Amino acid sequence: MTRLLLALTLASLVLVGCTDDAGVGERGDSKSFSVPHPAVDKSLDVEAIRRLPVQHKERYKPLDSFARQYVREVTGEKKFHESDPVLIFLQWFFEPDVARYGRWIRLPEADIAETIGYELSGKESTFVSWEELRANDLFKNKLQSLYDKKPEARNEADKELLGLSGRFNIIAVVAGLPVEAKRPRYLPIIPPVDAPEPEVEYEWYRPDNMARTGWPQEKRQELDRILGNWADAWSDDDRAAFTRSSEALVGFVASLEPGKDERFRGMDMIDREVRLNLINPFSHSRWNYFLAICIGLLCLPFMSRVRYLWILPVLTLAAALGFHAWGVFERTAISERAMIGTFYESMIFVAGACAFFGIAFDCWLRRGFFVVGGGFLACVSMFVAVGNPDFMDPEISKLLPVLINNDLIHIHVPTIMASYAALGLSFLLGQVYLLLYFFMSEKRELMKLLLTYMFWIIPVGVILLFAGIILGGVWADASWGRFWGWDPKETASLVTWLVYMIVVHGRWSGWLRDYGTAIGSIFGGLALLWTYYGANYFLVGRHSYAGAGVETEIPTWLKIFLACEVALVVGTALVWSARRAAAAARKSG
Repeated sequence: MTRLLLALTLASLVLVGCTDDAGVGERGDSKSFSVPHPAVDKSLDVEAIRRLPVQHKERYKPLDSFARQYVREVTGEKKFHESDPVLIFLQWFFEPDVARYGRWIRLPEADIAETIGYELSGKESTFVSWEELRANDLFKNKLQSLYDKKPEARNEADKELLGLSGRFNIIAVVAGLPVEAKRPRYLPIIPPVDAPEPEVEYEWYRPDNMARTGWPQEKRQELDRILGNWADAWSDDDRAAFTRSSEALVGFVASLEPGKDERFRGMDMIDREVRLNLINPFSHSRWNYFLAICIGLLCLPFMSRVRYLWILPVLTLAAALGFHAWGVFERTAISERAMIGTFYESMIFVAGACAFFGIAFDCWLRRGFFVVGGGFLACVSMFVAVGNPDFMDPEISKLLPVLINNDLIHIHVPTIMASYAALGLSFLLGQVYLLLYFFMSEKRELMKLLLTYMFWIIPVGVILLFAGIILGGVWADASWGRFWGWDPKETASLVTWLVYMIVVHGRWSGWLRDYGTAIGSIFGGLALLWTYYGANYFLVGRHSYAGAGVETEIPTWLKIFLACEVALVVGTALVWSARRAAAAARKSG
């Protein structure tokens, strides 16, 4: 697939390079080949066309999801210049010149962009036009060298350039570029006339390929008429005509009986996905959790004096979790699988589990610490998941067959994710304890309470983690024929469990006191971070997202985080040593 992508990109570059007589240098004159992003100035209503069924990547989805995915992949933004993704997609589809010369394509990071002749000096310079990119000789040469490389020999910069070629290709297929080659525009909305056969790929076609689907001439003529009216309404910016032709196109596709394929579950499910996209519950949940944190912090100083005040932040967090859970339920129903198949989905699940533990423990303790802590972790997790679409792809996708060969995935993964949430909450409380320890006496009641609460939740996480490891082994035995194989993820999980077991037994046996228990929670949290993130992205294994032979750079945020953790541990260790020395001096004096 990678070689095919590179071949298509190079073919596009070479073909247009031969047909365009404009003179370009090594990079090309960007002013000759691109214009600033043109605003989508249409007053059209796209609500009707959002629900147009599309078959893409073995899944039936509305045009709304299809357009959102392509616009996000090309621009790196969910709403490029605050324009509706469906309008942007249709502008590419109906106006090839706008797609060709507008600066839509997001460039890689500055150091990688420089290797193909681009200097990023502001947000506008981070985007390039399709035409400018195809005229860039450096880009062509880089792609050729990538084509000659073996996949295992490609580094992180190569992967970024491969992503750039993918964005280049999306514009090409949607707009039918290059125009000189009269390429068809990609919109797979026409099902074949015959029902799918076992073991035979069932593929929907572009409108211009309807003759290959087996439909009679009158159906093809009807489609041509509808598409003509649709294009005219777009060109004339006729709101009423565009809505009518959009409804006609949706009705026409429905009349072709897409339900012949049992994987197509009807227009009700298409409408359900459109509604989920428009409500966007996971994006809004970030701010709901932030509100719960603020209310919890405001109530926290008064909870010991006002008897029932703890109910207010708990109810706020519960409402945020309820909205979040609705989104999970809807996405699960649409995807027909538990929402645990990708890193994005696991982060969404962890966020909900953090909120749940915050509510559960504060309903028991009624002190507010867990509402604030659970809400904080849920908020951060949602911001990370929603705010990094390149790192965590939010698209609903099909799981690999090995992941769905039995029902154990629906038990193992939620158990593991719940353990991460519980242990993550103890990690957060340990951090707060050490910060307070640095500035005040360790005999303060608040610190004692924090430590007590932190230790109460660690056994919950340890039990869940152990259960998840065992369930994972049972699943591995069913899927891969072995219970344990020392895969990096398996090993990291075991190491994390052992670290927390040392903390638990150290506390119970008495050789870990308050400060030592807090330090233990920090080391446990770092081991947990490695299990959840590091083993996935820096080591190669069956559970890994890392590529064999690819050197993955440590991100800046992780370097800063680890530096802060080292500073916190070293700083509190110096305070601990000074206090012990002072106590010893008082004794001897």
